[in-house]
Amino acid sequence: MMSHRSASTFVTLIASVLIAVAPLPAYGGVPADDLCTGDPCIIAGDHVLPSNLDGITVDFGNRAVVLSGTLDIGQNDVLLTARSFTISGRIVGTAAENDDTGSIELSADNIIFQPGSMVSLRAGEDGFGGVLEVFAFDSITGTLVADTAGGFGGIVSLTAINRVSLVANLSLGDLGDARFDAGCELETLPGTTVMAVPDGSVQFFSAGTMVLAGTFDVGENGFAAASYRTGQPVPDISGASFNPALVSEIDDLLPECEFGTGPTPTPTITLSPTITPTPTPVTPSPTPTETAPPPPACLGDCDGDGQVTVDEIVTLVNIALGSASIDACRNGDVDGGGEITVDEIVAALNFALDGCPT
Repeated sequence: MMSHRSASTFVTLIASVLIAVAPLPAYGGVPADDLCTGDPCIIAGDHVLPSNLDGITVDFGNRAVVLSGTLDIGQNDVLLTARSFTISGRIVGTAAENDDTGSIELSADNIIFQPGSMVSLRAGEDGFGGVLEVFAFDSITGTLVADTAGGFGGIVSLTAINRVSLVANLSLGDLGDARFDAGCELETLPGTTVMAVPDGSVQFFSAGTMVLAGTFDVGENGFAAASYRTGQPVPDISGASFNPALVSEIDDLLPECEFGTGPTPTPTITLSPTITPTPTPVTPSPTPTETAPPPPACLGDCDGDGQVTVDEIVTLVNIALGSASIDACRNGDVDGGGEITVDEIVAALNFALDGCPT
């Protein structure tokens, strides 16, 4: 069985993977090119997304997106996907006095927050603050300023398979929650402030290095915790202050860092030789009905080592998105259709969580 992250963190990964490969409608029935065109795709000026209770998805495909203007998501739940995002402008959610505000997820290979950018998902006095989810297949970097407070605090969740390295200024409000999760390298830089008082939480996860700097105040009744693997350096918090004190704990369910260990070799596909039956001088038996070859014992195990890793899940997603060839993981194509489907990724995720059959 592969090592895997704690349940709540792995759920975030699964949800993001499924979102990444699911069919994506244009927002509000209008093509995403109405926000920007070209590559890089620069979103300048002010844009207000139409109200849609079922949520809004804007898929920029394999383009680099630069948000230099203002994107108002209202009270919508919004998903933005692209090859990369550079945020230098503002993302805002609006809410009535006693109402909730919108929530947004950014999903890309790399996501950069530039100084001067702002994410404001502040709710009304009796509403719930918004949720900002950022998922990167590689890295999240820069300077993130976010306000998700309200009558009840909001959530900021930053998850990267490789690296999270940024200054984070987060105002979360009472019951707010901040999560920093990096597969290989996690660092909050000097100047970071996270506030979620009087009863908030802040959590850190990394299977590689963890260096925390800044001020983290989640109230005397709040919760601050850091999780890391056996054999990895103890989190360095020499440049940080916590209220309450940070609790560090070993969690060997976190996946080992496997990103950036060198180019992923293309698996050698060994084809089974065609066996031609030798005819025998007897009365021929009825021709058996031809059956399809059995599915792979461990779907998604691209290199045949008996386990499904996070990198292999990412490979399957890239094939599904069309940015990698099916030859990168033939063992993920259970039906031989020449493509990777959502169902096949879900099956591979189950093997990643529960282990391959022996």
